[in-house]
Amino acid sequence: MFTTERLVLRAYKETDVDNVLDLFNNPEVTAYLNHDEFNVPRGPKFAENIMKMTESCLMFCVVEEKQGRSFAGLALINHLQSAKNREASLGIALLPQFWGKGYGTEAMKFFIDYAFRTLGMHRVSLDVNNANWRAVELYKKLGFITEGVKRQSIWTDGTWTDLTFMGLIDTEWHAKRTHPVNPMSPTAIKTLHTL
Repeated sequence: MFTTERLVLRAYKETDVDNVLDLFNNPEVTAYLNHDEFNVPRGPKFAENIMKMTESCLMFCVVEEKQGRSFAGLALINHLQSAKNREASLGIALLPQFWGKGYGTEAMKFFIDYAFRTLGMHRVSLDVNNANWRAVELYKKLGFITEGVKRQSIWTDGTWTDLTFMGLIDTEWHAKRTHPVNPMSPTAIKTLHTL
């Protein structure tokens, strides 16, 4: 189990089945998932697929609020895209009542840092449905760079949307984390005056 300032990231348990089904049966959540299946009600058989996924991931965690331990969603570091090249993919899905609280940012910061510092990844990647503007903005804020776009590839809420592929390199992450830019720092102000 891991903790961040406001979250608990723990292993999936069989008792999480109902919460996971609630997550994957929520139309606001499933509208943004990039799977190739239609959004239809999921039952216990689908929960078996989730259990298989937990076993195939490098790290698969239930995301809970630290205070009250409410189930918020799931986050994962997926299988190695390339073991030789030290690349893995990331994913996160939160219930709508937890959107807009900074939980996605908090969880993703932990997972990115864990992938680079603990697992020794060189790069992490993800793909995102462009209709999910909150996620797109979050990933940009965390330093992910757009590496490609698959145009009009996802049918979302009655319209075609793009799928964007994004990546982040370990050196980019470490530079951002160790040298945050404070626009009011004496160095930044001195730099502005010399321009």
